[in-house]
Amino acid sequence: RRPGTAALRPAVRGRTEVADAGAHHPHARDAALARLEAALFLADEPLAARKLAEVVGLADAAEARSHVARLQELLDADASAFHVAEVAGGYQLMT
Repeated sequence: RRPGTAALRPAVRGRTEVADAGAHHPHARDAALARLEAALFLADEPLAARKLAEVVGLADAAEARSHVARLQELLDADASAFHVAEVAGGYQLMT
């Protein structure tokens, strides 16, 4: 286990509920995307696509990369101060 990621599994794994309000909004996140965003927010170091897939409960690293790209699209559309950066072979949420 890498340092700094121990809190991710209990914090985000297995959470399936999504706030109903705004669920049909074009910028709403589905459960998997919300978990991915939370994992990136909580991580204190870059997370590899394989690690993201494991923590979020996705099929594989390719699906994790697809979700990261979708999250970045939503952050851009929202004019968010956050963006997802590729750093040291992983992904990190940055301002």
